[in-house]
Amino acid sequence: MKKTFVLDTNVLLHDPKAIYRFEENDVILPIAIIEELDRFKKSLDETGRNARQVSLTLDNLRSHGRLTDGISLDGDGTIKVSLCHQETLLSLPLELEGDKADNEILAVALEHKQICQCPVVLISKDTNLRIKADTLGLAAEDYETDKIDIDDLYSGTGEQLVDAEQLNQLFRSGTLELDGKFYPHQALTLIDVNNPAHTALAMVDAGATQIVPLPKIPYAGVSQIHPRNREQKFAFNLLLNDKIPLVTLV
Repeated sequence: MKKTFVLDTNVLLHDPKAIYRFEENDVILPIAIIEELDRFKKSLDETGRNARQVSLTLDNLRSHGRLTDGISLDGDGTIKVSLCHQETLLSLPLELEGDKADNEILAVALEHKQICQCPVVLISKDTNLRIKADTLGLAAEDYETDKIDIDDLYSGTGEQLVDAEQLNQLFRSGTLELDGKFYPHQALTLIDVNNPAHTALAMVDAGATQIVPLPKIPYAGVSQIHPRNREQKFAFNLLLNDKIPLVTLV
């Protein structure tokens, strides 16, 4: 079912292309957002750059029609800048007198909930605004389109089946060549195909051409810190390698 999404300013400041992320659904920008973008666009940081980019995008869209009437976007959705009516704003609970921009965004969402036949959802990265929306009976969600599933990230480790002779060769000669695609400094657990209990920890070299045994951690540890599992052993060796300028641990 088609939905209507009312966006908060922080969504656009976080992702200046957010209006294009909602596929065939309709996107509503309360007029208060335009005022806030104008305030942020003077900043020289990323927030300012994103604000300027959003303003430029909206200005370019005006060539296709009036933003207050709605303009078609890629994917059969629309973008519309919506005014806040005073009577709706005044109908909000007195406790919400504080933040004028937040109140106008809530008021616009409430108005569209009353007139739309489809579900209306407020999208905001502001936890408190989502809580306020909930108390007013509005559906509210965090902006998660750009979030990455941690399971999809490159883990930096892997397991590889080998035979016993290959394991012996690794420790006898100090290197081993295996078929397959490997990455520089990738951590590997080599497993004997005939005896899974027989394993070895190894690393792919900087050129991703050979596999070398994982260097042993000193018995005394490093600054009295001792790795407690294989992942920590891999991390220790990467962090202690002066030839690796950056290591990311998740």
